Amino acid sequence: MVDPSVDASVPNSLKARHRSIFGHVADWLFSQRHFHLKLLSGTTVGVIVIIFLVGVFLLVTLRDHYQDSLRTHTIEVMRLSSLIENDIAGLESGHRGYLLSANENYIEPFEKKRDLIRQRVDDLTVLILENPRQRKRVIKVQEAVQKWLDTVATPEMSARRRAKGTATKSETNPAGTLALGNDLLNQAREVLQSLQDEEQIVLNQRMHDQDWATQSAQILNFLPKLDRAVVEMEKEKRGYLLTGENSFVEAYKRAVTDFYTYNGYLSILVANSPAQAELLAEIRSSVEGWINKSAVPQIDAKRASKDAEVLALIGSGETLMADIRQMLTNFEKNELSHYELRASLATRQRILRTSALALLALVAVSLDESVGGKDVRLSRQRNDRPQFDSARPQTLRKRTRFEAGRLQLDRAHGPHRWQHPRSRPNT
Repeated sequence: MVDPSVDASVPNSLKARHRSIFGHVADWLFSQRHFHLKLLSGTTVGVIVIIFLVGVFLLVTLRDHYQDSLRTHTIEVMRLSSLIENDIAGLESGHRGYLLSANENYIEPFEKKRDLIRQRVDDLTVLILENPRQRKRVIKVQEAVQKWLDTVATPEMSARRRAKGTATKSETNPAGTLALGNDLLNQAREVLQSLQDEEQIVLNQRMHDQDWATQSAQILNFLPKLDRAVVEMEKEKRGYLLTGENSFVEAYKRAVTDFYTYNGYLSILVANSPAQAELLAEIRSSVEGWINKSAVPQIDAKRASKDAEVLALIGSGETLMADIRQMLTNFEKNELSHYELRASLATRQRILRTSALALLALVAVSLDESVGGKDVRLSRQRNDRPQFDSARPQTLRKRTRFEAGRLQLDRAHGPHRWQHPRSRPNT
């Protein structure tokens, strides 16, 4: 039969063993044995902990800086691709404007847009060199635009230049129909949109909790779309004036809806900036003036087959649209400068925090070393101090009291009244 007392004593023995182990460790730590080693070890551990914390903070700071750089790169890719899409719409609008009026003033802006697209495509290619899939998309866009220029825009504009006068279908295209080349440019737009969608996903992953960066990124994302909506309105209006097809009117209405949508989003985002909000309101007012004074009257005149009235309204519409483009350019420049300023301030604050932490760590390490060194010196001085007999101070105090009593007797009875037995002469 098993003795229960033996089983009960097992846990108690284990507890006693654990207590004895911890007790020995505690006694060793608080004892005077190996005092210098313990003091040096404590100082070393403190320094290591401080250096570790500084390293962790520096690592986090470098990671944030890397994330900021990637976010800026992604925003630039999205912005540049949106600008290319706007330039394509502007190129197409200039092409239709020349076919409509045969005005040579459209030739120079058309060529500038063509060169600007090539330059921006090259810049975008440099930004996405490390992404083969995005680079293939940019190549497709470049090929589609170049094919449209070679097979549609240049032949039709050359035919229109030879014909002069009012544009007709037979003059602008030998087949009797206007081959505006929407399919090729729509293909380029779809490729650019897929590129922007992928970059937007990456941007959302890199935003973290920086509200100002999120807001600025949204503004810079909506601005090219607002500009594109304005260009699309003008382009689709010209398409209808050239062909009389209702599909262009529907596309024009969609562009107007997009403009008001993006304008509403931007109005919310720039509500805290009175100057930007005022400029955005002016842009909306100018666009509404262009719609009421140019677009709607021209579309109505085309429906009524009043071609002369359509041509008469082209000049005023071009002036209003030029003012709108200038306001959009100013708005975008202001927002870009604001974003760059906020980014530089964030970088400066990050550098200041890192420098302050490094200085604090240096001070902490210096204090730790100085305190540890002082403790070591005090310990050595205490160990090197000579040891005195514990009974000696008491003997000295007794002798001092005896001498004081003797001095009082001498003053009271004279120096020869009383003598110490040891000092009496032998008789």
